[in-house]
Amino acid sequence: MRVTVVIVTYANRFKFLDQTVQGCLEEGVEKIIVINNKSSKESSAKITKLSRRYSEKILVQNLDVNTGSAGGFNLGIQKSIKDQDCEFVWLLDDDNMPKNNSLIELKKAWVRLGCRSKKDCLLSYRPVKENIGYKEAILTNNPDLVLGRNNSFLGFHLLDLFSKIKRKIRPSKRFETNEGLVTVAPYGGFFFHKDILQEIGLPNKDFFVYGDDHEWTYRIKKLKGRIFLILNSIIMDTDVSWNVKSNYQTNFDTLLSSSMDKVFYSTRNRMIFELDNIVDKNRIIYLINIISFLIIITCMSIMKNNFKNIKIFIKAINKGLNKSFHDV
Repeated sequence: MRVTVVIVTYANRFKFLDQTVQGCLEEGVEKIIVINNKSSKESSAKITKLSRRYSEKILVQNLDVNTGSAGGFNLGIQKSIKDQDCEFVWLLDDDNMPKNNSLIELKKAWVRLGCRSKKDCLLSYRPVKENIGYKEAILTNNPDLVLGRNNSFLGFHLLDLFSKIKRKIRPSKRFETNEGLVTVAPYGGFFFHKDILQEIGLPNKDFFVYGDDHEWTYRIKKLKGRIFLILNSIIMDTDVSWNVKSNYQTNFDTLLSSSMDKVFYSTRNRMIFELDNIVDKNRIIYLINIISFLIIITCMSIMKNNFKNIKIFIKAINKGLNKSFHDV
């Protein structure tokens, strides 16, 4: 089972990338492809030195513009599958450091679960993602937990307010397991046979950043394939991204405090994904959830005297409803 790792890096993040690369080498991967998404001069120089040090293992593609996670992984995956020695691909963010035996656990699970090269994929476990529901999804046998229920808006649904009360009174039944199904996956930790790309294609570069991983991996469900989360294959995040410090999907404070670009792209992209995949044709319940969300976020803005992101948030909603990929 020959494995090629694809990593996308940007800005001045070499200190994270270096740890991730060392972890991959210790796990025995055959090759590492690094997409340098217009990193800083300092970081780029260090990446070049690293690639020269491990010239037989590491291939670096330097880009003059930042193409986002969608463009970066799109290119990296293309390069990986052109390599005749590549059989499996393992995607990692530049701050995803594999723990000991994380790769062998994926290989063992692939065989144990009888995975099909054109249908099934695996996902390493990142403890930092616990609050988004990945582990909870398999412990409660609820693969869709990571997305939220149908017609939810950014993961928000009015019915969830009642469900939370119900869960406190009667907690969901939990299962003892080290692996289980999830509906979508992040790039970081995603493991697949290159043959599946014949069925699902590549990430959509129009998304640029945020939500592109969910849109791409959700195609596997449409294909009637499976994504298994493997808890024994552990990846540690050496840096914590903005949208997992707290659960963005239902955390209004995060929305109010994040940069305008993050608010715009994450909201617009998520809506385009929702409208294509989890929203009913008449959209009535979805629109009710949007209005409810807007009322809550507006009230919070008034209470906190913080209106800096409301205008861009409404603009993102408009772009999302029209499925427009034009930028801010």
